[in-house]
Amino acid sequence: MNKPAMENMKPHHLCFLLLVINSSLQAICGQVFKQQTRDTEYVVAGESITFLCSVPNINRYILRWLFKPNASKYRMDAGWIFPGGYVSTFGQFDLPPGRTQLTNGMFKITQLTVQDEGHYWCETSSVETPTTFGDKTPVHIWVTPQEPQIVPIGNGTVLEHTKTTVARCSSRAGKPEAKLTWMNGSEPLVTSAQPLVSKNSFSDYLWDIELDLILEDPTRFDHKRPFQCLIEHPAYKGEIKKLNHSVNVLYHPVNIRIWANTTSLYVYCEADGYPAPSYTWILPGDIDSEGPELLMSDLYDLPGTQWFECTADNGIPDHAVARILVDDLRWPN
Repeated sequence: MNKPAMENMKPHHLCFLLLVINSSLQAICGQVFKQQTRDTEYVVAGESITFLCSVPNINRYILRWLFKPNASKYRMDAGWIFPGGYVSTFGQFDLPPGRTQLTNGMFKITQLTVQDEGHYWCETSSVETPTTFGDKTPVHIWVTPQEPQIVPIGNGTVLEHTKTTVARCSSRAGKPEAKLTWMNGSEPLVTSAQPLVSKNSFSDYLWDIELDLILEDPTRFDHKRPFQCLIEHPAYKGEIKKLNHSVNVLYHPVNIRIWANTTSLYVYCEADGYPAPSYTWILPGDIDSEGPELLMSDLYDLPGTQWFECTADNGIPDHAVARILVDDLRWPN
């Protein structure tokens, strides 16, 4: 390069040229250095990260930040600080303007995206000294999934003792995919269902996951029970999201009982079942009646050895029948 061209160069251009010459000389001389790799930094997309580099004298040294994406074997310049405080950022680190901050030995990146995932390190050099390499810092970006959801499958009603898929819990567009678990009370639900993981339709680096709620042998004890889907993801930072889902279980009448209010003279028949049972009676004196409650004004005039009989039926086999003696109804103790 001739003398007039050297005189017309700006200071930071000259510094860059000297640095290139210095790096080339190091390569020619076969200088060997050992660069350490630090522990991986895990950051959620949209947040920020700060790197620090030890610079002997920022006014005399050129500080260079480099970045090597995970998917590439090539490194690239992220930013430079030249003696005198002149700052320059490059490529994705300059978009949008102001996304990155370079101050002395600090390099801060805000609004992180998956494209910022990779290895970062600094290099310092001056005209008089060889290049010094900082440790590499691997950065891994997590992407928070969309809000999870439960979608019912079917009409929300299952028949007792019939294996049925009743709902699907899903989490979409996360990196990595979330972990889903169906819970029955405080215990994981024992089920044949397996999570289905797939790439998100709109991105090659985001993942969807879904897990069905399958009731292998539903019973009346599962009727309106709140099954719970737990959603775990590293971007939640220890929080576990929870969604509830319940089903109606069709089951025949059980636990039928007859009792009386001896003050009001009402006689009642009750049974558990879904849907709610209807009731028919056979009363002392062979008088038929219907309904869950009867006003028996002559309760104390009835023969004590005769029977009250109640049948509960909701259309699901089998119906339930209860019988009780008049004396046992009047004096239950």
